[in-house]
Amino acid sequence: MSHPPLEALSALVDGELTPGEARPVRAHVNACPACRADLSLLARLDDQLRLIPSLTCGEAARLLSATFDDEAAPEERSLIERHLAGCQECRSVAGAWTAIDRAIVGRVVYPSPKVDRAMAALTAPPPAADPLSWAPGLPLRAGLAGALAIAIVIVASLAGAPAADPRQAAAPPGRALFAGRQLALHERTNTLYVVQPEAGLVRALDATTHEERTVVRVGGRPSALALDQRGDRVIVLDAEARTLTEIDVTDNRVVGRTQLDLEETPTGVQFDEATRKILVTTVAAPPGQTPAGPDAVSSPGHVAVFNAGTKEREQFVPVDAAPRVVVTEPDGSRTLLVTSEATTLVDGSYRRKETFRGGVSAAFGAGGRIAVLSRDGTDALLTFHGERAPGSLRLPGAPAAVVGLRDGRFAVLVEADGGGRIFVIDSTGRPAGEVPVGLVGDLAYDANAQSFTVSSGGTVARPVPMPAGAAIAGQGTPAPTPAESPALAPSEAPPATEPSPSPTPEPASSPTVR
Repeated sequence: MSHPPLEALSALVDGELTPGEARPVRAHVNACPACRADLSLLARLDDQLRLIPSLTCGEAARLLSATFDDEAAPEERSLIERHLAGCQECRSVAGAWTAIDRAIVGRVVYPSPKVDRAMAALTAPPPAADPLSWAPGLPLRAGLAGALAIAIVIVASLAGAPAADPRQAAAPPGRALFAGRQLALHERTNTLYVVQPEAGLVRALDATTHEERTVVRVGGRPSALALDQRGDRVIVLDAEARTLTEIDVTDNRVVGRTQLDLEETPTGVQFDEATRKILVTTVAAPPGQTPAGPDAVSSPGHVAVFNAGTKEREQFVPVDAAPRVVVTEPDGSRTLLVTSEATTLVDGSYRRKETFRGGVSAAFGAGGRIAVLSRDGTDALLTFHGERAPGSLRLPGAPAAVVGLRDGRFAVLVEADGGGRIFVIDSTGRPAGEVPVGLVGDLAYDANAQSFTVSSGGTVARPVPMPAGAAIAGQGTPAPTPAESPALAPSEAPPATEPSPSPTPEPASSPTVR
């Protein structure tokens, strides 16, 4: 038997082989105990090499600042990532800085051409003039005028002034669209798992209190996760590296890492409990374009179906648009593929059944009802589909996420007034209550505690109780009034062509909540 060289095994561990190169090496390793032992040794050695010297909190603070300013060298980034993995206090500081940076970046607008010309004129060298035109106060007045022009631009952006530059007006919503789930609740252990992409971590929190239980270092840049509830596994996707990492929830340790047999770029991951398959959505982004770009969202994509045990790819199903969010019905009979333009309902063989207009997020509810959350101007539009589905509902704010509750209701997260707001929608399609939250991102619901969790980029808000008046009697803890709700915690087969699209109700007939 011809064994692959150690260089090939090392390249496999480091994710440096193409799918075509990796396939025969993996096949040999699976059949050869000696090479499997060598591969395990190389993986342990790789982990040891990552154990770089630790930092004090004071040293970490300086490197953290350089990292946020994009001035840190690669080796310095590795140092700060290791320190953050073991220091809750510094993670809290990093989380707060991340939230502030995101808030500032999200509100910056481009100045108008008129302001551009005015600022250029202020910084241009003065033309030659007669000596009598000079006065000692002129440079100071020019400096003040420049500062005033910059201040006007900043104040206008913070006040929500419309973008004058057409590039800004054409930009996608951004924060209202997620590359898969970034948090998930493991019910048996009452543990909430949250990806922290920049630090290469997955955080394990107590689902009720959000106290940190442990931090699992997965390396790379984890972008999404899914849960195998029965198998007690957390499945973590690294879209850039095209890898899946598995975490055992019993002791929160990494138990496997798989290089995916994919040429396209992954966008999200979901676990189908009924079929015991791992679903990975992909997009073929043009050279130089990231999958998060607006063109990628509307590009054709695929759903790659992997065997949960062997991680071998079993199906590669084309879909009309590359989904960014994948939601599977508990019995595995249907799946929702969500893009910013449409939400496609597919059956258990991933053949298209219906297409609904619009989509930022979607969820299944009791009795097979479906809720699709999309953008309608400056508002969020929630549309219902299924037997005896109510009319659509317009909510104030930018759409972020929707989840189904076990009692047949839905919860919707929107961004409004500089923060977030969660609406609980009853079975008639009307709001049953609302509560503010200091963060906008991915949304999860803990049925036992009757509370919500919101996370974004690894930052997690404190548990948000069910709004007053919307709690179910006899379940969970009493819900406070909205004014008492906690503030942000710096945290710690080909498709079928026969079915016709199902139209969304016209917005004009939608009731509006103000």
